[in-house]
Amino acid sequence: MVSNTKEEIKELMLDRFSHHIDKFLDSTDIRITEGSEYEEKFTSMMRLMENEILQLSAGVVPKGKNLKKNS
Repeated sequence: MVSNTKEEIKELMLDRFSHHIDKFLDSTDIRITEGSEYEEKFTSMMRLMENEILQLSAGVVPKGKNLKKNS
């Protein structure tokens, strides 16, 4: 199991955040005329970021509930 330090995890999170923001801003480069379309794209990006940041902070989640106990 790979154990990252607090600073390594923070750096990974910031890199992922930066990547998603860049991707979002590039995709909204074309004028969005509807506020709901912008909100939908923004919400989608944030959900993806939430999942990635949670995974980075929690580490690898075991497949079974007893897997972590036995390892």
